[in-house]
Amino acid sequence: MRTNRDNNGPPPAEDNKQRILQAALREFTERGLDGARVERIAESAGVNKALLYYYYSSKENLFSSVIDEHFRMILPLIRKTLEDTSDPETALRQVAAVYAELSQRHPEFIRLLVRELAQPDSPMVVRAAETMKESGVPGQLRRLLSEGQAKGTIREFDLRQAAVSFITMNLGYFIMAPIVDRVLQIDDRKQFISERIQANVDLFLRGITT
Repeated sequence: MRTNRDNNGPPPAEDNKQRILQAALREFTERGLDGARVERIAESAGVNKALLYYYYSSKENLFSSVIDEHFRMILPLIRKTLEDTSDPETALRQVAAVYAELSQRHPEFIRLLVRELAQPDSPMVVRAAETMKESGVPGQLRRLLSEGQAKGTIREFDLRQAAVSFITMNLGYFIMAPIVDRVLQIDDRKQFISERIQANVDLFLRGITT
């Protein structure tokens, strides 16, 4: 009998973990950490509860793993982009594109993020902050802008404020899309997002360049 590995697919354990993480994301998005039930997650993933606990030990660890999985997808890409170029416009455009792509591919994670941000002490907020700091991305963004200031191409300002502005410009639409689409009558969301990537970079750079 051929196995997943024979077919060049993921090993069974990795396949199980991915299905658990996807089922957990749906459950946490709908019900939050407190309301989520391991039994429902296991059933949705097509595994037994014992196997879920074998991989993740507890509901809280599973919740952290869901968060880590998504930040592992986005933060290394952003860090590499910032490391590979010294041109702010190129780097920022690529970073904006990464945010847009992953926000479209994983809308459930955006909904979970919005849900948890309403609770400042949420485990997700704490975990997300730790992961972002450990990734080095905030430091890389500050480095890029500092180098521009040293060259005289970027004016003097609080780099923390700039980093916050750029991040919120890129995530804001995906958080507010249900309202924005209705108010601005956006029918072609895909085209709007494509145009917004460059718009975010243009607006941001006009505010910080000399």
